[in-house]
Amino acid sequence: MVYRYKTGYFNKVPAQVAGEEIHRLYEEGKSKPKDIVDASRPEDAPLHPAFEWNDSVAAELFRQEQARNLVRQIVTLEQTESEEPVYVRAFFKIDTEESTYEPTIVIMNDAEKRKQLLAIAKKELKQFKAKYSTLVELASVFKEIDKVTKEE
Repeated sequence: MVYRYKTGYFNKVPAQVAGEEIHRLYEEGKSKPKDIVDASRPEDAPLHPAFEWNDSVAAELFRQEQARNLVRQIVTLEQTESEEPVYVRAFFKIDTEESTYEPTIVIMNDAEKRKQLLAIAKKELKQFKAKYSTLVELASVFKEIDKVTKEE
């Protein structure tokens, strides 16, 4: 099997090495995140360089990841004519001078930011298609994704 990382992802460990090691751990019944970290603790472990082992640095990085997760989970209730409540994600990450989370309502009222959000959505649709491409039951969904994401 040939492994590679998704476009745009970088890691100190080559994808082939990482894929083979994770598969080996799976075959040993050790495929939980904790198992992968534990197997990577020895300095000579194949995946050791993929992790931050300085606890104070890792703690701060983890808190930042918790903040990202928190922001992604907040939704607002949108008023619609249907009786079903519609919840909309309240914030999205938009690349300006820095990557910042901005309120959805601000994004939707700014043509450039709205264009960025649409580009992000199309990229995620392509990623969804790639992720689940082996499920033939989703072929009709993939056709619609192709229509929406085709280059203009």
